[in-house]
Amino acid sequence: MQTFLIVLVLVIIAGGICSYFFSFNLAEVAPADEGSKTEPATTEAEARAIAERVCLKEGESLAADAGMHNENSKTWWFDANLNTTPSGCHPACVVFEETGTAEINWRCTGARTNP
Repeated sequence: MQTFLIVLVLVIIAGGICSYFFSFNLAEVAPADEGSKTEPATTEAEARAIAERVCLKEGESLAADAGMHNENSKTWWFDANLNTTPSGCHPACVVFEETGTAEINWRCTGARTNP
């Protein structure tokens, strides 16, 4: 009887351990839900209009190519051709979908050249 109880307890423990690791591995390798991608709250045309209004002055423009949407930060990025740009910088106008605001991100490398 005592042997039977020991075996029963070991089987229950082993089953618990196996189910724990099995469920852990399934969650780890489960494919991402492809249907979870959502459309941007702001269209590219709307974001471009905001960028042109907020980030540009007379004689400046956004690059003609398409803007880039970042799903994680919910932002649109447009390369900007500005009249004055610090050396080593490649400015972009960033439009925030949630607030409808925009700002210039200078995207400077930080590298300096010796004169």
